[in-house]
Amino acid sequence: MARLPFPFVPTDKRQRHKRAHRARAQQVARLKRKQRRSRMVGFAAVLGTMGFILALVLNYTTNEKTKKVNASGTTSTSSDLGLDAPCPRADGKSVRETKFRRAPPLCIDRAKSYTATVETDVGSFDISLDQSRAPDTVNNFVFLARYHFYDGFTWNKIIPGSYIQGGNPPGDPTDAGYLFADELPPPGQYKVGSVIMANSGPNTNGTQFIILTGPDIIPKLNPPKFTLFGEVSSGMDVLAQLSSNANATHVIKQITITES
Repeated sequence: MARLPFPFVPTDKRQRHKRAHRARAQQVARLKRKQRRSRMVGFAAVLGTMGFILALVLNYTTNEKTKKVNASGTTSTSSDLGLDAPCPRADGKSVRETKFRRAPPLCIDRAKSYTATVETDVGSFDISLDQSRAPDTVNNFVFLARYHFYDGFTWNKIIPGSYIQGGNPPGDPTDAGYLFADELPPPGQYKVGSVIMANSGPNTNGTQFIILTGPDIIPKLNPPKFTLFGEVSSGMDVLAQLSSNANATHVIKQITITES
């Protein structure tokens, strides 16, 4: 019998070989896909870890910068509340803001004079703000008033014969969210009608202010511990009404700033 030019393989065996070959190819393909997925998961994990580390580094850097700023003698202490606000509009049309991250930037013109008209439930009075004594404090007061910070607050302390105190948000001891440094006057400068900053110790000025309405408290104010930044120039009769009853509730309706 003549020999065939190539080995003869029965048809069913050839089909089994083909199926085995395809199975091996599919197994190899599945293994490769699994390896690719493992590499992608590993890469994603590395990226996630790097992102987490980067976030920690950025947060640490930000905190360190804040610490360095506060340690450098700045008058501002930072807060996580509120915003970094630009200077408010001089026409008084800024949207009201009551929380800020830090003490305001310079918003007043050093060459101008500023007057605050305080409208209350019993009438209005004017405060002549004194940049020559306390430029940072005047800047702070103008900044807050033009952001309508004080609008609607009650006078939170009334001591007949001594003073009235205002500027404290109801139930909120943090005021506007920051503190700034004292600008103390020489001894003997306080008098009836003086406007001074309230504080809880050195360099803890915020938003609360005091108006001296009678002589009883003045001898107790020396040596000076409170920044003197203005004087009532008109409306002492209104102050007399505001300070006459310790149990009364009086309201700061609005403070308007004018400049000249």
